[in-house]
Amino acid sequence: MALALPLVRIKVSLFLIIGLICLPGSLGWNSAVDQLNAAQTGALASNLPHEVDDYLIPQVKKRKIPTNKFKYINLQIGSNDLCWLCGQAALEIGPGSADDFERNIRYTLEALRKAIPNSVVNLLAVFKVSDIFELTLNEPYCSKLLPAVPHKNLECACSLLGGDIGEATRNLMDELTNQYNERLVKIATEYQKKKYPDFAVLWQPEIVHLGSYPIQALSDVDCFHPSLASHELLATNIWNRLVGTAEEKAVPVLWSTEPQVRCLMPDDRIRTDTLL
Repeated sequence: MALALPLVRIKVSLFLIIGLICLPGSLGWNSAVDQLNAAQTGALASNLPHEVDDYLIPQVKKRKIPTNKFKYINLQIGSNDLCWLCGQAALEIGPGSADDFERNIRYTLEALRKAIPNSVVNLLAVFKVSDIFELTLNEPYCSKLLPAVPHKNLECACSLLGGDIGEATRNLMDELTNQYNERLVKIATEYQKKKYPDFAVLWQPEIVHLGSYPIQALSDVDCFHPSLASHELLATNIWNRLVGTAEEKAVPVLWSTEPQVRCLMPDDRIRTDTLL
């Protein structure tokens, strides 16, 4: 399947969204800044339908992007679910559960398929967010804004505490990570079997191993969100794996502050069957 611009992304913007607390309609975005980036800070998988229905799809239509042009969409979600819903998800029902996560991913992909044809969606694996606890523990780097205050991961409650309780909640996060990725693989496999002529779902396995990265992989503002160096590293390596085999896509991203972009070659092809 060929690939052409424009690029459509679902990750990260400037407005806060937490669970069911969302501004109505498109009020949560600044289209002049966000362009086709529909994500919102703090979003859960349950917010994906809102991001797609109320912003991304209307913006694509507003820009009169031809339906016969191919579009590339990165879809990554799940980190905030891990951070805030690990306990709820353990009940295996309701918000944060693997079933709820899968339901929202399926809704989102079908909405994209029906409203934005000729799209290639790169479905990105959920990575091990629990590693953020050890990475930031007692790190002066994380207290630059408030040197007198010890850093705590207030943006990730399930990875906040030490001791037995913290160990238990981080184990729940890791179990949930595996469950989410199993559901993502199942969904992507189904789409690859369907072989739609105007829609494809790629699978990008987990390649981010936060525990092996230096503290500079995180922003020194909050020691939770990725730093600029991480954004550059991951964006480059996700792009470089776009035309890879299943084995090539699964190669972990090693830390580097000088990532090299691989330019697409005339004989490159995007594999839409790596799970078959």
